Amino acid sequence: MKKILALMGVLLVFSFGLVACGNEQAKGDTQAEKTPKVEEKKDIELTIDQSYIQSDDNGKVVIKGKVDPKASLSSEGKQIAVDSNGSFTYELSFKDDSESEIVATLRAIKEGYNDKDYDVTVYNNSKSYKEKVAKEEAAQKKEAEKIAKENALAAEKAAKEEAARKAEEDRIAQKEAAAEKEKERLGAEGESALIKAEAYGTTMNMSKAGIYDQLTSEYGEKFSKEAAQYAVDNIDIDYNANALAKAKDYQDMMSMAPEAIRDQLTSEYGEKFTQAEADYAIQHLND
Repeated sequence: MKKILALMGVLLVFSFGLVACGNEQAKGDTQAEKTPKVEEKKDIELTIDQSYIQSDDNGKVVIKGKVDPKASLSSEGKQIAVDSNGSFTYELSFKDDSESEIVATLRAIKEGYNDKDYDVTVYNNSKSYKEKVAKEEAAQKKEAEKIAKENALAAEKAAKEEAARKAEEDRIAQKEAAAEKEKERLGAEGESALIKAEAYGTTMNMSKAGIYDQLTSEYGEKFSKEAAQYAVDNIDIDYNANALAKAKDYQDMMSMAPEAIRDQLTSEYGEKFTQAEADYAIQHLND
């Protein structure tokens, strides 16, 4: 009796298990029926003969290719005709010569498919554009040559100025060295002559030749010619300004005419200024 009861218990548990499994299977089938299967969209077939094209002499170009015959093809909102085999040609032109290239985007659309874009780069090879480029290049070349010439002239000028500056520095250095040597040789006489020359030049507005004569004159300072020459060579006097001062004196105090003043300034019996110094004085007499 106990064996029979145990066997009945096992059968009962097994029955419950079968029912539970059946319910789970039914639930899974119901969920599968509720979730629709989403199909992945395909790409539209679109091919272009050339991705990079040059225009003709008139700036026109023809783009050729093939697309799914059932697709709609357009570029920049303009519809492109497609034949029954899907072949097409699309013409476009450059609007003006300001553009060197344009990118034409062709778009294919078909229901149930992914949209397809294809970029074609078109280069402007028109006659007018090439002429424009040639003119611009010629102008740029001319400008570059002009700049190069200006730079060369500037460099040459700078080199000359540098050479002149160095030459002047060398001249001054040599002059100073010679003056120092002469000063040592002349001693006190040279120093005294220098002081006198400075006084004649600054207080009496004398010319270089006039100062020299005054320094060496037996009726003047009676310095040696070497000391006098050393003195006039080493004083810093603006002889143009001295000539002008003398000219104004002749004009104001003696009412002399400009040409008479010029003669007096340059005369060996007068002021003994150089011709250039006298010309400067007359030119600025009424400033």
